[in-house]
Amino acid sequence: IPLPDADGRTAILTHLLQGSSSSSSSSRPGSRPSSGSGSKPSGVRHKLAKRDLERVVASTEGYSASDLTALCREAALGPVRELGTAIASVQVESIRPLCLKDFADALQVIRPSLSREQLTAFEAFTREYGAM
Repeated sequence: IPLPDADGRTAILTHLLQGSSSSSSSSRPGSRPSSGSGSKPSGVRHKLAKRDLERVVASTEGYSASDLTALCREAALGPVRELGTAIASVQVESIRPLCLKDFADALQVIRPSLSREQLTAFEAFTREYGAM
């Protein structure tokens, strides 16, 4: 299975962040539930504009879907880490939304799981022996 191209990475990231824009209204599917509803939120809130998402996509060439998932998780920890010890007393709704800087920081930690050389070797193997 080849790594996702830019369109594929956009679709994966959009799916991972789906319904979590900070501009979402609470009545839309996938928006954060109010406290006490007992349901689990579908994602974290974010303030990523389309051009911000395009920057993340451009920075993730060579990333697999699993790598992109790890990247989103790491980025989501940025606002939480900023809270430090105050995390015990902060309401979920008061945690700031994700921003481009969170992804830039996450890109310093989460790297592609396959090197270009490994990918080339897998492609050569597939050409020679076929896909399973």
